[in-house]
Amino acid sequence: MNEGPRIPEAIRRALAEGETGDRFLVEGRHAVRALLQTGRFPVEALVTTGTGDAELHTMAAEQEVPVHEISREEASGILGFAFHRGVLAVAKKPVADVAAWFRESNPSRLVLLEGLADPGNVGTIIRNVVAFNFEGVITIGGGASPFNAKAVRASATAIFQVPVFSEEEFPPCLADAVLVGADLSPEAMDLDGLRRMGETETAPLVVALGREADGLSEKLLGACRYRVRIPISPRVESLNVASASAILLHALGG
Repeated sequence: MNEGPRIPEAIRRALAEGETGDRFLVEGRHAVRALLQTGRFPVEALVTTGTGDAELHTMAAEQEVPVHEISREEASGILGFAFHRGVLAVAKKPVADVAAWFRESNPSRLVLLEGLADPGNVGTIIRNVVAFNFEGVITIGGGASPFNAKAVRASATAIFQVPVFSEEEFPPCLADAVLVGADLSPEAMDLDGLRRMGETETAPLVVALGREADGLSEKLLGACRYRVRIPISPRVESLNVASASAILLHALGG
């Protein structure tokens, strides 16, 4: 365990950069503990601001993760925002092959996110995925990264409990899956229809959720075997996409 008044320049750079193509930051004792417990994410280092969490230090030592202690003021200066969470982890993103995972795991229920812009929504949906026993999340079409710091926080450690993949386009491995698209049009099925469909379909189900402003693209909506709408009061235009995800995932069996 490497502790001292100064942290290595490489770790200082990693903190200042935040999320990159292959690395992300995890904030807070609870989240860092969950990260270490999974064993799926290589952890480069922990940075603490004087936390006395002996269990966390023990877990780091067992995994040969170096721990560096700095002041809260120095951490805030490096990060660029006021840091009060006590501990940070610098972790590597898992190397993920969605086709290989799909082939080996044979999942039955997944969520597909197309171009969501708000990382808070992405993280909350990942939390809902775990809450309602779905087996994976795939993001396509750009948008917010699921490993953005805000998304990681909003997931409430769920991102460490379920496979999450970021793809540029619709993965060919889902070609035979049953796509269920969230849709506001009146001809879309209601929740009772969705429940009945979920009880009869045997192929993998993929619930597709689109951009906060305008929903799924026409191309992806056209590929959906089923479209489902959530009846809401005319006093509001639409539901937040994360709220809609909780309703739809619960309707499919929880």
